[in-house]
Amino acid sequence: SYAIQFDASANATSSITYCVIDSGTTGLNIRKDGLTITNTTIRHSKYAGMYFYQCGPKDSASFLNNAFLANGSSSTFYPLVIGADYLNRLSGTGTFTGNAAQAIRVEDATVSITGRWKKHSVPYVFEGSTVINNTSAGVVITVDTGTVMQFKESASLKIDAATFIAAGTA
Repeated sequence: SYAIQFDASANATSSITYCVIDSGTTGLNIRKDGLTITNTTIRHSKYAGMYFYQCGPKDSASFLNNAFLANGSSSTFYPLVIGADYLNRLSGTGTFTGNAAQAIRVEDATVSITGRWKKHSVPYVFEGSTVINNTSAGVVITVDTGTVMQFKESASLKIDAATFIAAGTA
């Protein structure tokens, strides 16, 4: 069972702010796009701490200062799971402490909206095939300096008629 689940039919004005969610199998299972989740601690979840299923937070200002603490019963479970097409909605703030997998799992998707992938204190781990695709106007993905992107053995990131800008430091 999930500690808290937002179904796709939940109201988009729903929010979680300054809460502690403790000891669920999955702390937050979210199937509703556009929620606000700020200043919240998700801890001791058996599987994922927070799982966005084909959705994401409203925007980066609606996903601030969340803490992920001691989630996952093995390294196959991540504190935060989100699709590649919603990475631009993460703020880059927040903390990750003592989780079985100290990373953000990125699920495969087609990214077709311009955005910025922000640096976190943990890496993004890509586990499938992600495509950045220019389906209409010029899609540009910019990756913050210092962002770590890791790829599982069969994972890939394909830039297809879009612009991908990732600049490190010397």
